[in-house]
Amino acid sequence: MKKFLVLISLIALMVACQTPQQRSLKKANTMLNMAEIFINLNQLDRARTNTVEAMKIIDSYYRIPSLSNPELEIAYAKAHLTLFEIKNYTVFQSAEYRNPSFTRLPYMNQYIGYKGYVVKAKKTLLQTSKKSKTDLSNLQNGTINHLLGNINSYDLETLSQAEESYSKARSFYQKALSENTDYNIQDQIKKDLSRILLAQARMNLLQEKWATALNILESGDIGQNLDGFKAIFENLDNSKKKAPEKKYSSRQLFWGRWWKDREEKMKSTQEDDFNLKLQKFMLREYQQNLSYRIVCYHNLHKYKHFYLAVKILDQAYPKIADNMLDYFENQI
Repeated sequence: MKKFLVLISLIALMVACQTPQQRSLKKANTMLNMAEIFINLNQLDRARTNTVEAMKIIDSYYRIPSLSNPELEIAYAKAHLTLFEIKNYTVFQSAEYRNPSFTRLPYMNQYIGYKGYVVKAKKTLLQTSKKSKTDLSNLQNGTINHLLGNINSYDLETLSQAEESYSKARSFYQKALSENTDYNIQDQIKKDLSRILLAQARMNLLQEKWATALNILESGDIGQNLDGFKAIFENLDNSKKKAPEKKYSSRQLFWGRWWKDREEKMKSTQEDDFNLKLQKFMLREYQQNLSYRIVCYHNLHKYKHFYLAVKILDQAYPKIADNMLDYFENQI
């Protein structure tokens, strides 16, 4: 009990030692991370609300030169890129597939607000990256290069630069992972490393480097064994199963229990629906990983792996599997 009280006291002391700016930036970064989730759930209004609120917090400090620091500058750039992705959500979703990669990438003249958001963010990140090594942590260097990789991935002409930035980001993130003991920070770094792996694979698909892309994908936690995807996708099927319908006695109906339970059920259904969407978002990286592998298998003529991967994908994401089969049949 005494050790527990000491731990609580230490946590309280750490929170108290944070400056108002640090607490505000932590809140802003949390809102930006939530905005990213909402974008992937196609809940753009909620994503926009979170990003605008985060931007207000960041701007209140960014306008004061004496308060400028790397963490603030990185958050400023990240907020601009998040707003750019919200504005261009439809552009990304409806972009043409770049043959034969089955990967969407808009043309530069299709983007909305590129100069206002992306150019400004890139300028800020490049200026921040020039600071002394002692001024930047491994985590900050990793984040800067991660965001620069994202920026360079918007243009077919700068994909090689994106790969270079992503490689640097992975190196810095790995160092940051070994030196940070905070669980939340470690968890975020692992998520970022997973996203970079997919981003690097995507860059190679767009450049038609099929073997390199496949090697990157197989370097992840699932490895070469496609059966690993089966177990992961089964969780999605299990979460879709609904609880049995409640039955009410005449007495419960008489006293209005039905109405109260109806309200509770509606609230529970909304929460379950959001949790299911959130789970789908978490599984989306595995779906992308498997989809990218299918592209590699097809272009490397590994048809045994190709049909097995499509069969696994079809169990959880039948529409995507059908679209991929139709696409490749039309390429023949």
